[in-house]
Amino acid sequence: VYNWFRGSRPHYELFKNVPMVVALLIGVSQFAPEVLKKRIKLTLHLPYREMRLLYTMVLYGVSAPLAVLLICTGLFFILDSYFFLAPMHLMALKSLVPYMLAGFVTYFGVAMIAMEPNWLYRVLYAILVYFIVNRFFLNVSSLAGIIPILVGIMVIFSLGVLYTANRFKIG
Repeated sequence: VYNWFRGSRPHYELFKNVPMVVALLIGVSQFAPEVLKKRIKLTLHLPYREMRLLYTMVLYGVSAPLAVLLICTGLFFILDSYFFLAPMHLMALKSLVPYMLAGFVTYFGVAMIAMEPNWLYRVLYAILVYFIVNRFFLNVSSLAGIIPILVGIMVIFSLGVLYTANRFKIG
């Protein structure tokens, strides 16, 4: 921690893995029991709109990491305001956005991997998620101008969950 406050690294790097770890834990804890015990397949065959059920599950899965991220970000800025001036807060927030987006892509990737019925596709999704999420952790200054592209990637992964859920329902 001393090195962060000495200036050799940005102080916000302490939190860069928090969104990804939180999303990974929530995704695994939400989808692993459902898929392993085949309860989600039963849920998707209920006489109710399956996409609505799936959207509800994904909405919960997105809102849980979002709540944790908001709490962590709030605590970060309370502590940050003690040491740094207000312009530093905006710079730190802008630098944390790719890490937060990486957390959501991680959640959607875990959901896609968990619901995919074909093991070959699961492996391919895992490799794809790894390489895509790895790009979110590049030098933060190089990511500042492409945040809309990162948001687009996140939206594509959220739609990928619907695709794999449909494949899971079919079998």
